[in-house]
Amino acid sequence: MHGVNSYTQHCKPQNTFLHDFFQNVAAACELPKTVCKNGHQSPKPINLTNFNLTAGKCPNCRYKAATQYKFFIIACDPLIFVLFT
Repeated sequence: MHGVNSYTQHCKPQNTFLHDFFQNVAAACELPKTVCKNGHQSPKPINLTNFNLTAGKCPNCRYKAATQYKFFIIACDPLIFVLFT
């Protein structure tokens, strides 16, 4: 997570890592949008890890990790992806 926090120089309250190949995540953008979050839901659940900030100040951020197997919803833009879990 250090590389993620170095970009903005603060501890992110939450971050999610998807354990899948980029092309599989990006393929969700080709599916119809979901109604509730205006994003695209993955066609199947995948392994992901959610990190929640527990303590610390950048660059010494401390996180608690929780692994899950679930669907993700992603907002698709040609330049950036926004993930909703």
